[in-house]
Amino acid sequence: MLLFDNPTQATGLAVFLVTFTCCWLPGRRGGWRLLAAIYLVLAGEMLLEGRHELRLLVNDMMQQGGLYSGRGGYQLVIAGLVVAALLLAVYKIVRRGLWAKVSQRGKWAWTATIGLLMLFAVEFLSVHAVDALLYQNSGGLMRIAWIWLFLAGITAASAIIQARQSAGD
Repeated sequence: MLLFDNPTQATGLAVFLVTFTCCWLPGRRGGWRLLAAIYLVLAGEMLLEGRHELRLLVNDMMQQGGLYSGRGGYQLVIAGLVVAALLLAVYKIVRRGLWAKVSQRGKWAWTATIGLLMLFAVEFLSVHAVDALLYQNSGGLMRIAWIWLFLAGITAASAIIQARQSAGD
């Protein structure tokens, strides 16, 4: 599929590239470069659509093994593991005092980015009821693109404000 034949994919690519650029501006303090790298990877994902290809591969393997019809249990286990990993990571970050070192804008950016990464995980799990909601068209884009715009927009705005504040220091 050509990128510009799919406005949702093109929107994702554009918003992630803009957010990458915005996160590069504040510099090294507060993990902005790591955020920039995350958004660059997400932009690459928009080009390659790896999450869809991987999901199709997993679905094919499950169908061949006769496990596809019972995938709901597997999806719940994977979702539980993702949530547990996320909670463990947050616990370690807070326990080490790293969260206290992040600016308020950085906290907004990281929270939005974690939400965005969780959205990608939900999309990969492909629960049909959730997919039906995320992939409905609204205003010329799938709803998932509007969520990408919102979450990446929080990160981009936070990075711009942080860069302006850092420039004034």
